[in-house]
Amino acid sequence: MYACAVLIAHTSGGGAGTGGKWTTKISRFNPSWLIEQLERSGWRLENIDHVWMQTSQNNSITGNFGIIEGFVEAQMLFRRD
Repeated sequence: MYACAVLIAHTSGGGAGTGGKWTTKISRFNPSWLIEQLERSGWRLENIDHVWMQTSQNNSITGNFGIIEGFVEAQMLFRRD
């Protein structure tokens, strides 16, 4: 068995001060190249799960708006063919 975790998405954001616009940016990454390489090497993807990990939270002064930052991780389990 072989297990690995790969970052597949990251959220970040910021605000422009009081009355400013809050923005959130989502960056996505495709792990298919890794899966292909491992399967070519004789490993078979047995199971995959996705986990959200919050890294920070930024609230507005009034508390009505907020930005949550974090990432999504793909946790993969491979078995030898």
